[in-house]
Amino acid sequence: MKTFKEMKKGAKQTLKKHYLLAVFLVLIITFLGATKPVSRIMTESLIEPFKPNNSQSFSLLLQQTNGSPSTAVLDDMVAGNFEAGQEIADAYKEARMTGVAENGFGGNRGIASEVLATFGSGAVMLNLAKAVSGLLGSNSTGAAVVLIGSVLVSLLVFIFIQNILEPLVARMLMEARTYKNVPLTHIFHPFAVGRWFRMAMVMLVKSIFLGLWSLTIIGGIIKFFSYAMVPYITAENPNVKPLEAITLSRRMMKGHKWKLFLFYLSYIGWFLLGILTFGLLNYFFVDPYIRLGGVEFYEEVRRQAIENKIQGYELLNDEYLHEIPKHRVLNDNYLDTAYEAKDLEGRDLKLKGVQGFLAKAFGIWIGSTQKQREYQDYIIEKKGLEEDTDAMNGLTYPNRLNPLYTPVAKRVNRRLNWTRVYSVWSLITMFILFSFIGWVWEVSLIMVEYHVFANRGALHGPWLPIYGIGGILIVIVLSYLKKNPVAEFVTAIALAGSVEYSIAKYLEDVNHIRYWNYKGNFLNLDGRICFEGLLVFGIMGMVIVYLIAPMIDDILTLIPARILMVVALVLFGCYMGDNFYSSANPNVGSGVSEDLAIGGWPTTLGFEDKLDMPAEEETEIRENIADVQTLQTVGIYINNIALLDEAREDGIVDAIEEGRFDEISDSEEVMELRTQIASGVVAEE
Repeated sequence: MKTFKEMKKGAKQTLKKHYLLAVFLVLIITFLGATKPVSRIMTESLIEPFKPNNSQSFSLLLQQTNGSPSTAVLDDMVAGNFEAGQEIADAYKEARMTGVAENGFGGNRGIASEVLATFGSGAVMLNLAKAVSGLLGSNSTGAAVVLIGSVLVSLLVFIFIQNILEPLVARMLMEARTYKNVPLTHIFHPFAVGRWFRMAMVMLVKSIFLGLWSLTIIGGIIKFFSYAMVPYITAENPNVKPLEAITLSRRMMKGHKWKLFLFYLSYIGWFLLGILTFGLLNYFFVDPYIRLGGVEFYEEVRRQAIENKIQGYELLNDEYLHEIPKHRVLNDNYLDTAYEAKDLEGRDLKLKGVQGFLAKAFGIWIGSTQKQREYQDYIIEKKGLEEDTDAMNGLTYPNRLNPLYTPVAKRVNRRLNWTRVYSVWSLITMFILFSFIGWVWEVSLIMVEYHVFANRGALHGPWLPIYGIGGILIVIVLSYLKKNPVAEFVTAIALAGSVEYSIAKYLEDVNHIRYWNYKGNFLNLDGRICFEGLLVFGIMGMVIVYLIAPMIDDILTLIPARILMVVALVLFGCYMGDNFYSSANPNVGSGVSEDLAIGGWPTTLGFEDKLDMPAEEETEIRENIADVQTLQTVGIYINNIALLDEAREDGIVDAIEEGRFDEISDSEEVMELRTQIASGVVAEE
C-alpha cells in the first residue's frame, strides 16, 4: 500500500490539475450535502475543549428541553401548544445566531446562517402549523398535517438530493484523478444510466446503519470507517445493491480502518490553519485536498481488493474510471466518431450576419423556430462529437466503455448538454421566471423569520428583477465562456457583484431606500455586496448555465412558438407596466427593504446618516418610543427622504432630536400616517 506521503502527493497533483472543479464540488457538497466535511469534524474536535460556555440562558434552555430544543418545539406543536413552542424556537434560534449553539458551516452571520438557524430551531414547521391550523380551525390537525408533510418533503430531499451528493462528487473526483478533461454533465452519470434511485437507496441504508450503530458507545466510530468506501463503491458501480455495497466496504476496510483514521489525522496541521483563517482555507484548499486524498485511499484499497480477489470484488467493474484505456480499445469502441464528424461537416450549418454574431457571441436566436431547432440539434451533436473525440483520444472518461452504457444513456447525456442557443421568447420567459423565484425566495425568508407577508423589492408585482437580470446576463453575456467552467465561475462572480452593487446604488439614489444591507457580513463593500452573497451567486450562476437554463429551455421548446411568444409578451408587458408605475410610486411598504423592516421596525433608523445623530442614541429612541406603530411611522419618515422634508415641517425631526417622544406619539401627523400605513398607503408630498 502506498504511504500517506505518496497518496497526498497524488491528491495534490489532481488538485493542481483540476483546482476550481474540486473547489466547486466541495462548495456544493458543503452547502447542500447531508454529511459534515472531515475538516469540520476535526476542527470542532480541536476547538471544543476551549470553547467558552458563555450563555447561562442557553444552558437553562437545554436543561428544560432535555438537551433537544428542536424536539421540544415539535412536541409542543403536536400538542397544539404553539405559544410555548414559539418561545423555545425563538430562544434556540437566538442561541444559534449568536454563536452559543452550533449553527452549521462554522458561522452565524449572513443569509445562509440565518436560514439554517430558523429551520434548525423548528420555527419553520411551527409557523406552517399555525397557518394550517388557522385554515382548518384545529391546532392538533394543523400540526399533524404540517408534521407529516414536512417529514415527507425533508425525507425526499435528504434521500434523493443531499445524501446522494457524496457519491456524485466522489465519481467526479475519480474522473479528475485519471483524465485531463471532466465535463460537468458527468455528475449526472447515475441519472443517464438510470440508476439514480438505486444509488439513493445505497446511501440511505448506509445512513440508517450508521445511525443505529451510533447508539452504541463505540460502534458508530468503528462503522464510520468500516463504511467509508460505500460512496466510492456506488459511485463506481451505481448498479450495486445497498447490502452489497456495505458488505464490500467492510471487507475492503478490514485492516485499514485504523490507517484511514491516521490518514485523516495526518492533516492536523491543515485543520489548525483552517481555524486560523476562520474556515476559509477549508473551503478553498483543505476540504478539496482531503477529499482527493480519500480518492487516493480508495484507489489503494480497491487495488488490494482486486489483487486479493476478496468476495464481491467483481462489483468494482468500472476499470476505466481508474486508468486510461489503451488506444486500440478506444479506437474499436469509437470507430464511428470519424464517420459522424464527416457527416456533421457535410451539413455544416454556418450562420452569417447578425444571427451568426448573436448565436456565437451570446447564444441568442432571432430567426425561425424550425431553423433554431435544426441548429440546436446540430450544435448538440457537435458538442457530443467533441466529447466522443476527447474520449477516443484518452482525454476524458469514455462513457461507451461504462458497463451500464446504453444508447438511451447516450441520448440523455447529449440532451443535458449546455451548448445551445436560446430564442428571445425563451429568454424573456426565463427572466420573468428567475425574477419570480427570487421574489418567492425572499418573501419566504421573511415569512419564516417574522411570520408575516412582505412584498419585497421596489416593484409591486411578484418579481425581483435583480435575480432575473443576473440570471439572464450570466446565460448570455458569459455564453462565450461556457467551454471554460473556471473562467465562467470567476466571471459569474464578478458580473453578479457588479449587477448587485449597481442596482443597490441606483435604488438608493432614486428611491432613497436601501433594499438590502450586508453591513456586518464578512468582506462586504458598502453593505451592497458581500463575500458570501457573491459566492452563492457564482455557484448558482454555474448551476443556471450548465443545468437549469438548458432544462427550462427544453421544456419551453415543447410549447408552440406562437403561444410562447404571446405568453412572453404578456408577462413582460405586465412587468414593464409595474416598472413605470413603481418609478413614480415605489413600493415602500412594511418589510420591503432593510430600511423599512418588518412591522415598521427599521434595522437602522438612519439617524446617523440623515440627522447627524450618533448611532448609539438609537437604542434610547427605541426604548422611549414603546409604541411600535409610532416607531414604524418615524422609521418611514426618516428613511424615506421624499418624506423627510415633510417630517421636518411637522416638527417630528425636532421632537426626535430633542427626545420629546410623547409629542411624536400624540401628533396628528403621526396619527394620520398610522392610518395610511394600516391601509397600505404611505403619505405623499
